[in-house]
Amino acid sequence: MTEIGSMLGGRYRLMELLGQGGMATIYRGHDSQLERDVAVKVLRPEFGQDPDFVARFRDEARAAASLSHPNIVAVFDFGQDQRGDQFIVMEMVDGQDLASILRENGPLAPRQAARVGADVAKALHAAHMRGIVHRDVKPSNILISRDGRVKVADFGIARALDDAQVTLPGITMGSVHYFAPEQARGEPATAASDTYALGIVLFEMLTGHRPFSGDGAAAVALARLTTTPPRPSALRASVPPELDSIVVRAMALDPADRYPSAAALGGALDGFLADGAPAASAGAVGAAGAAGAAEVLSTATRPNVFYPPDAYARSSEPAPLSARRTPPPLVPSRVPGRYEDSPDGAGSGPWAWIAGLLGIGILIVVAFLLFRLISSIGALSTSSPGASASGATVTVPDLVNSLYSDAASQAAALGLSTVRSATQPSTTVPADTVLAQDPKPGTTVQTGTAVKLTVAVSPSAVPVPDLRNLALGDAANALAAVGLKLGTGAEAYDPTVPAGQIISQDPAPGTQFAPGGAVNYTISLGPEPSASTAPSPAPTFPVGPTPSPTPAPTPTPTPAPVAVGNYKCQTLDQATAAIGADRLSLGTVSTDPSGVSPVPLSWIVMAQNPTPGTEVPVGSSVNLTMRDPTTFACTP
Repeated sequence: MTEIGSMLGGRYRLMELLGQGGMATIYRGHDSQLERDVAVKVLRPEFGQDPDFVARFRDEARAAASLSHPNIVAVFDFGQDQRGDQFIVMEMVDGQDLASILRENGPLAPRQAARVGADVAKALHAAHMRGIVHRDVKPSNILISRDGRVKVADFGIARALDDAQVTLPGITMGSVHYFAPEQARGEPATAASDTYALGIVLFEMLTGHRPFSGDGAAAVALARLTTTPPRPSALRASVPPELDSIVVRAMALDPADRYPSAAALGGALDGFLADGAPAASAGAVGAAGAAGAAEVLSTATRPNVFYPPDAYARSSEPAPLSARRTPPPLVPSRVPGRYEDSPDGAGSGPWAWIAGLLGIGILIVVAFLLFRLISSIGALSTSSPGASASGATVTVPDLVNSLYSDAASQAAALGLSTVRSATQPSTTVPADTVLAQDPKPGTTVQTGTAVKLTVAVSPSAVPVPDLRNLALGDAANALAAVGLKLGTGAEAYDPTVPAGQIISQDPAPGTQFAPGGAVNYTISLGPEPSASTAPSPAPTFPVGPTPSPTPAPTPTPTPAPVAVGNYKCQTLDQATAAIGADRLSLGTVSTDPSGVSPVPLSWIVMAQNPTPGTEVPVGSSVNLTMRDPTTFACTP
């Protein structure tokens, strides 16, 4: 084992042993060049003896380093130490892995589990869009930081180990408890295999148990090939039916019966979270793991939301009423004997009479002013009824059997808004027809009220993925993965969402939508520029110096357009880095011929859109077409 204090790659000093497994040892390291802490994973010496494995490991590490997503542990560097052992340098996450949290605290509350699962699904989808399959999704590879961020680690390493076919005593490649049936049959792992593994993780988060067990790895693998997994609610009755169905579909034996993509699974979980009270954030899970308490909710969402007692591990029954603390007795407003029998008639002197008369006079003046104020308000309301728009009311129209667009227009004409709160598959009415509404027709409500509509969708509808905080190209890829497309776009200033990223979308995340449908979006222009204001004239005082006027605030300028660079003849990694340096984002990556996935590392950019030199807003997407350089002569 590499010793503490050793220097790897001339810059990473090993400071502390964090953990040790069958395939690698993990250390807390310090990057002496960038002065930051990192996580260093050193593989066992046996893996470095195969030259093919070393080459494959480097390729996979390079591919993993190209992933940039808030829910993926970043890979900074990789190399070989003085003894020839392979190591990989990753982002240091201050928190716990999900396996430790479940082991210490038991199952999570349903909405906590759904929030963690949705973030993991987003990470998997980002990798799948780059042609990278994780192959080893399990709780120990899911990290939750102390501030609640969910991050997935070890992308690509499982593939290098699997492809090298290295077998060591006592080591099973991957984790058999989370293998998909096709992996157990010896077939290659696909994106659907990652979806299945996430379904197993969701099951374990909800119940505290894995769905399959056995005396050994072979027994567990056989069980998943021959046995339908149980529903989470069979082990914990408090699991909501909607979440129950999501997990069951994710764990379907046939890959075709699972969600079509990790984005679709994440969208379904987001839909579950959006339908009801705010979810306990992943921060609550991280805090629970760090503090050793299972019953923790995020104060960043809504502190007064509580789950049923059986939604937590080892939750106790509520104490009987007789056992609860009784409120303290009220303090008496009068203490006997305190004011009686005051000696010498204290408090009855002339000043007391003056104070009493003054108080009565003040009360008379206040009563008179209140009378005049109330009278004036009454006269105003009588002379101009409805002058206050804030109290205006309207009658909710009947929107059922209308198309959603027509219903929205009809409601807007009355000062109401509409929201697509639920969907329902139907073959008897056209898609997008309103089936139900809340409030009901004829109800009197205030203007500005949102009318929740249940809309018909095709039986083959898919859940809309969450596009918020994605660049336009990434959003288009997420929609294409589930058979949807981008619709009408709008622009708006936003103080928190960076320019070029999506602020909101319609339909909302998780909503069932017909294949081929267009999802409208609003994209951020960044913070709104502050208007320049002239300083107010300084007041003149009889004595003393005149204060200087406060300088006008400097307005925040709108980011100027940037010119698209020339990325032709570059590899995908080189082009991705160059696009980011130009303050743009990578859009759709296609191949010529089409259908090649993943894109070979040696292929280069044949064409790009927009073309070099085009002026575009900051954050715009650049679409690339890749081709084998041996089949054509590339001209930049």
